[in-house]
Amino acid sequence: MKDTPDVGDIHYKKWDLIEKSVELSEKKEEVEDNPGFGIEGGQMKEMMGCSRNHSKEIDIYNKSYGEKMQRIGDLKDEGNQAYKERVYDKASYYYAQALLIFYYLIPENEEQEKESEGLKRVCHRN
Repeated sequence: MKDTPDVGDIHYKKWDLIEKSVELSEKKEEVEDNPGFGIEGGQMKEMMGCSRNHSKEIDIYNKSYGEKMQRIGDLKDEGNQAYKERVYDKASYYYAQALLIFYYLIPENEEQEKESEGLKRVCHRN
């Protein structure tokens, strides 16, 4: 607390105490009203791990090898089209999205592995 002088009938020290008290009660209300704080709210989830919705990743993971390769090929083609149109940031986005699917792609034999590696190289080069 800052050292403020009393001037006449005005007591600045008391005013400073009242002001701090009001600030603290406002902060307390803000924390209590926010569901992201507190053990009951998001803080407990935050301490326990990620609270992000992973439904899109799970959906990709549950697709078959062929469906994943088809999606990668479609994204690569969209990237190629954007590149031809000289919209490079859009092309880069499509290639990056295609590469993300490779994290969920698990080849079951050598033929699939060669096919996926070839497509992966093409996406990396583009």
